[in-house]
Amino acid sequence: MEVSKKEHTPKWVVPTMAGGWFSGLLILFWLYSVTAISIWETLKHLLFFSVSFTLIPYKWVVKFIPLDYPFIITLNFLGLGPILTSMFFLANFMLATPIETQVVQIVNTTRGEGFSATSTVIELKNETLQDYPKFRTFDQGSHLQIVTYPYFSYTLSNGLFGYPVLSTYDFTTKPK
Repeated sequence: MEVSKKEHTPKWVVPTMAGGWFSGLLILFWLYSVTAISIWETLKHLLFFSVSFTLIPYKWVVKFIPLDYPFIITLNFLGLGPILTSMFFLANFMLATPIETQVVQIVNTTRGEGFSATSTVIELKNETLQDYPKFRTFDQGSHLQIVTYPYFSYTLSNGLFGYPVLSTYDFTTKPK
């Protein structure tokens, strides 16, 4: 009778998988909000990084960590996938090329639609950031600032992997 590899699984594997899942998804959520990428592209990268480690032959992995095959698949999708995806977007964010800070007048504010129904969406002069509605959508707590300050100051950078990143933003009273 063959003994299950679960009995010989190191104790650090499950906490590492759970920690990777939680920290990876938290970092990924933050980076998703400041990167001009759709949810589908983010999920595509998450799936890519999760599946890429399942292509490593099972016999090689078992030499280093004695795990059952379903457990390795779970480890890849729940542990390594979110961590590697967030590291990919973190590299895109950290190694972004800085561009000059722009100051644009806020022309109009509207309510968001769908999941963003409680959000405030700003419309900028000359249709600035029209291609990036995510960067013009703010939560309800920012509404008072948006109404008080007529200008929007932002720094848009080009990330390492080509995804635009909103590095900084602020609402101001007048252009600097």
